[in-house]
Amino acid sequence: MGGKAVVRSISVLTGAVESVADEAGGAEASPDGRQILLVTDASRQVTVAGSRGESPRAVFRAPDGQIIGSVHWLPGGTRIGYLRGVDNAPDAWIETRDITGSDPRPVLEADVWGLAFADDRVFYTTREGQPQQSVSLWTIPINPVTGARAGEPSLLARWPGIVAADLLTISADGRRIALTKQLSQSDVYLLALDAAGQAVTEHRQLTTDTQVDWPSQWAPDGRSFLFVSARSGSMHAFRQPVAAETPQPIGTGELPVRSPQITPDGRWIVYVEMAYQPPRARVMRVPIEGGPAEPVVTLSSTVATANLQFFPPVPGAAGTGAGAFPEIRCASRPDGSCVIAELRASGGDADLVVSAFDPLTGHTRPLAVVKSASSFTFWDVSPDAATVAVGAFAWDGGDRISLITAATGETRVLRVTDFKNIHDIAWAPDGRSLFATTGTLHGGELLHIMLDGRAVLLRRYQSQELFAPRPSPDGRSLLVGVQQNNSNAWVIDR
Repeated sequence: MGGKAVVRSISVLTGAVESVADEAGGAEASPDGRQILLVTDASRQVTVAGSRGESPRAVFRAPDGQIIGSVHWLPGGTRIGYLRGVDNAPDAWIETRDITGSDPRPVLEADVWGLAFADDRVFYTTREGQPQQSVSLWTIPINPVTGARAGEPSLLARWPGIVAADLLTISADGRRIALTKQLSQSDVYLLALDAAGQAVTEHRQLTTDTQVDWPSQWAPDGRSFLFVSARSGSMHAFRQPVAAETPQPIGTGELPVRSPQITPDGRWIVYVEMAYQPPRARVMRVPIEGGPAEPVVTLSSTVATANLQFFPPVPGAAGTGAGAFPEIRCASRPDGSCVIAELRASGGDADLVVSAFDPLTGHTRPLAVVKSASSFTFWDVSPDAATVAVGAFAWDGGDRISLITAATGETRVLRVTDFKNIHDIAWAPDGRSLFATTGTLHGGELLHIMLDGRAVLLRRYQSQELFAPRPSPDGRSLLVGVQQNNSNAWVIDR
């Protein structure tokens, strides 16, 4: 993570390390050990080379707009199997192909996470988000000679609460499957800041369940906060006092929701309600004192979710983490507005469209458009809705934030000094600075960024990832989502 992916070999006798390929990944040795499969050219090409990386040649390239991942040899060494799909799309094709690049055979289209090939069947894992996050292990028969599909999928196991299961391998006798299973859990933490917002004076956990919790917004009085949680199965909205762990649900719908916000006039709570099959979203509102939910505006934009753990560029990599589009923000000041950010298809890309909207009528007015955005784009709008801050996560990058003036479209690029890998931001209540979270090889960082690019490290976290910084109305406290991932290896007898 950071820089470029490379492939190296290590001698089991001497420990010597040799370079096999630069700017390549997904390496796997052939059954006879004489060749290596590589994924090259930014996950767009499959290459085969000698065991030391010599004499590389292209096997095939993905069509324009698509990428390749999880490349494996089939037993016998004459065919390969892989995933092929659109970058960031949830589903991908399992395919097999002759090692010369000819005779492609489609097997299945699914939200595949892990993949392994035996003589006469494929084993794969999929992720489901409804009604609860889970991972399932499946198998489907294939013709051992042609690699073509030869039957229907069969479910072998389902693991509720698991967010990823990959690195599938099969023993030489075909009787055992090894894989890793990953469990992720996040909580909302409160960080008290000094008067200048330059140091953390207190660090306290506010949510204590064992599910996923992400902060969304403070109440205007600073005594309670809104957040989303998977404690009831899928993601739903809750309100909780800072002084006590007594969350109250917001809304009563069955569909997952995101971004609960209190409107500037204090009368309503608005949120985004999402559906994934087929993907659709709409903004809903409920009275601040409770009551039935009402639709505000139906959205036709792309529904996309992402999280740091799902950032590797392989098909099927879109996750269900802290980041989500469409997403909304509401200013805490009475003269402020509510704002929505959407990903809208534009040719083969997507544009991030940021608009102010009226919580009563659903009428919108444009604020900013960012070309060629993705689900890994982060954003926030200033308290007066005059400036949109936006950037994109990138390993060994992500140090530039564009400040777009809504009235004129004028853009100023803010380059953050001394820090990279920013993946979430939030404006300070006075509109004079930003708070941000970053991803590192060992965890995450919480930053306070001045508008001249100077950044102050507020706290560094080890073995934990950070998302969704949310400053309190007085600027003296900060909510942040802290995520922990646990991964273990498992062996399953067939």
